Amino acid sequence: MPHEIANAQAALSGADKFICFRPRHGRKIENMQVTFRATPNTVRTFHGLPIRRARRANANTIQGIERYLRPLIHDADVILIRGDVVNAVRKSDDSGSPSMSIVLVSLLDEAFQKKSWHGTNLRGSLRSISAKDAAWSLGRGRKSIWEHVLHAAYWKYVVRRRLLGEKRGSFPLAGSNWFPVPPGATQKDWQAAIKLLEKEHRLLRDAVASLSEKGLRAKPGGSKLDNAFMIRGIALHDIYHTGQIQFIKKMLKSRG
Repeated sequence: MPHEIANAQAALSGADKFICFRPRHGRKIENMQVTFRATPNTVRTFHGLPIRRARRANANTIQGIERYLRPLIHDADVILIRGDVVNAVRKSDDSGSPSMSIVLVSLLDEAFQKKSWHGTNLRGSLRSISAKDAAWSLGRGRKSIWEHVLHAAYWKYVVRRRLLGEKRGSFPLAGSNWFPVPPGATQKDWQAAIKLLEKEHRLLRDAVASLSEKGLRAKPGGSKLDNAFMIRGIALHDIYHTGQIQFIKKMLKSRG
């Protein structure tokens, strides 16, 4: 058998369950984990020939896997791809409208790095910025691009922690909210800051995608505001700090 099925028995109990398989062979998709809403028919499909047929059809790329899986998944599901992980999640409610979680994940991605209507997003604003320019500020008490990046990463972490009910203390930097540029910072340090931002974004969007409609309406920790409100806020937070970074870049050009 070219793959292994996990949680297949649970999947057979209803369409709201999930199963996973992990291909053992192939090049680009080796060790890929695929998670999708499953019906009994879907489970039977993946026990036999189709996965081998997919490999013969060169479905060893993300696009190939997506094209192959989509017809096997219920119309109300959609395949979302991040790195080497493919997730099929609920796309629409019974009315055919996109689910709130899909809309919110799209909003987060457009504010951070996906093509967006409004223009430059947060990740796009950091393109071609050197460590030296990232560490520069207008003066005492004014924030640098580097500090905006760490601040944005921190609040993605905070929102994720609140959504999932996790305890404090897992953010990799000491402190909270604003973090200084490390003394003697190098280009490697700057790239690490960007990687931290990207990591926190991935973790946040995965947390949002995992929430049910009920979970999105829940109010964490006795708050008067629900999770969906907080998620919209963190997307707008990215856009706000994009504006701040774009302003600093203008000042960098004018300093001569």
